[in-house]
Amino acid sequence: IKSPKEENTFFLTYRSGNGHHPTVSSLILKKSTDNGRSWETIQEIELSLDKHGRVWNCPRLSYMNKELYIICDTKSGTYERIAQFKTFIIKLEEDELKISETPMPGMVPDKIIPFKGKYFCANHKIKSSRNDLIQLVSWSKDKGETWYDTNVVAHDQKKQFCEASIVNMGDY
Repeated sequence: IKSPKEENTFFLTYRSGNGHHPTVSSLILKKSTDNGRSWETIQEIELSLDKHGRVWNCPRLSYMNKELYIICDTKSGTYERIAQFKTFIIKLEEDELKISETPMPGMVPDKIIPFKGKYFCANHKIKSSRNDLIQLVSWSKDKGETWYDTNVVAHDQKKQFCEASIVNMGDY
C-alpha cells in the first residue's frame, strides 16, 4: 500500500508460518522508500500455539484517518472448524506497532474501507461444524475507534461464502 505522506514509500504485510495452518507464525511489516525496489523489515511479531495459544492468520493493510493500520485475525488452532478467531487492529506509530483487539467476529478480515463518514470491513465466519460459511460486514461510525454491528451479507446452506472485499468506487 502506498503512503499518502511520503512520495516513494510503500508498506507490505504478510503472515509467515511453519505451514498453511501453522503452529508458529510471525506478522511481518516491511517498508520500501524507493518505490518498491528494496524492502526493509520494520516489525515482526511472533505468535505460537504453544506459547500464546493462538497464531496470526491473514493480515491486510489500510489507512484510517491518514494513519497506517494492519487488520489481522488470529486463530486458536490448526483445525479451523473448531478454532476460535479474534480480530486485531494494529496501528503503526513511529515504527512501533500498537495492538488492539476488536469485537469483530469472524476470520480473514478484508482491508478497512471509508464510506460516507463510516468505516467498513468484510470478513466471514464458520457458522457450524458442517463448515457453513457466512459473509459479514462490520462497521465503525467513530473513525475506527469502536466497531459496532456486524451484518450478515450472504448466507445459504447450499453455498459457501468466503473472503469478500469492499471497494468504495468513489475513491478510484
